[in-house]
Amino acid sequence: MTRLERALPWLALILLTGLLGILATTTAQATGVDENAWRPQAWLALMQNTRMGQIWVGRAACAVLVAAIALYIRFSAPARWQYVLCATVAAMTLTVGSLASHAAAEDLSVISILPYALHIIMASVWFGALPAFLVVCFACTEEEPAPQSHGQGQTPGRPHRHSEALERIHAVFQSRQDAIQADTLALKRSPPWPCRSC
Repeated sequence: MTRLERALPWLALILLTGLLGILATTTAQATGVDENAWRPQAWLALMQNTRMGQIWVGRAACAVLVAAIALYIRFSAPARWQYVLCATVAAMTLTVGSLASHAAAEDLSVISILPYALHIIMASVWFGALPAFLVVCFACTEEEPAPQSHGQGQTPGRPHRHSEALERIHAVFQSRQDAIQADTLALKRSPPWPCRSC
């Protein structure tokens, strides 16, 4: 069982806990009474009587669905479609949340909500890829056995890069750096912009 499969239910629980915190703080802000952050009756009134509360219910429903899918993935045979389904429902949670954005407050239309929803989803994909990138980097390095020197103790080993994945990542960064240097040289060689007053 991979680390990701073991972590998915915990991540879904963090999502639900965060949504509960959002409901509590939103209730206190909307009512102007700080004590309402701890009153479930005030939460219920917000969910029933405001558009913001109804959007929260939609987000919570999507989050519960994400948690159910995460538990299913944890205890079933791995398949690619399970991860696609989990990612799709998680993206739906973000999309429903975009209905409470500033853009949606002015005009509740696809044109105003879609760019914000795509922005939030892409930012989440980027941020979510950072831990995976670090896992790949750490998994692709291992301690090389230290060479024995005559009459002296062992010297500490150095990290040894042995994986194709790390070489590909390095190649991508190298190709980007080469492209930037080529563009810089091309700009230096090109003649200056024509002067119309000359």
